[in-house]
Amino acid sequence: MIGVTETPKGEIPEVPPMPHNKWSLFQVGFFPEWPSFTRLSNVYGVKLGAPMCDGYGRVYGVEPSILYSGTRYIGGVQASFWGTCLAREVYGIQSSTFGPCITGSIYGLQAVGSLGMAEVVYGAQIAPVTMCGTELVGVQFGVVNMTSKTLTGFQGGAVNIAENLDGVQLGVFNYSEKDGLQFGGINIIKNGWLPFFPAINFKF
Repeated sequence: MIGVTETPKGEIPEVPPMPHNKWSLFQVGFFPEWPSFTRLSNVYGVKLGAPMCDGYGRVYGVEPSILYSGTRYIGGVQASFWGTCLAREVYGIQSSTFGPCITGSIYGLQAVGSLGMAEVVYGAQIAPVTMCGTELVGVQFGVVNMTSKTLTGFQGGAVNIAENLDGVQLGVFNYSEKDGLQFGGINIIKNGWLPFFPAINFKF
């Protein structure tokens, strides 16, 4: 179940959303936190950004917008046609045609026409540029794929970068600080038996 995560030390705590038993079936937002009832609300259905909506609450259903979808906790689909998607937790799909999609944790699919960013991914990131900060369990598909810490799964694109690779990279340029199986033109595993090798490289 989606809930409010603990606030990291040093950050200003957020005002919590309304209790789960207080909810709406449909809401329309026009600008961030306007109308004011969209700020902390729960929506079990559709929360529409016309052109923008956001809030510290929850959406169980769909949050589509023209320019900006920014509700913090999503169980379902968060999408924006022209603009940005921003969330703290997504259980489902986060997608935008043109603007970036940014989330703390996603359990599902992040599919973006420009930039997909997440701290933790359990599922898939698909975008021209994908970035994962801490842990990715699943796949990254893009022109450039980057995972700062641990990737368990697969990276496919022109440039693939991971710090700790427990899986496979397929691309023109593949780089891993530690371990993995690589197929491509330039394959670098920093701690590998052969730190650089064309075509294929591996270290387990």
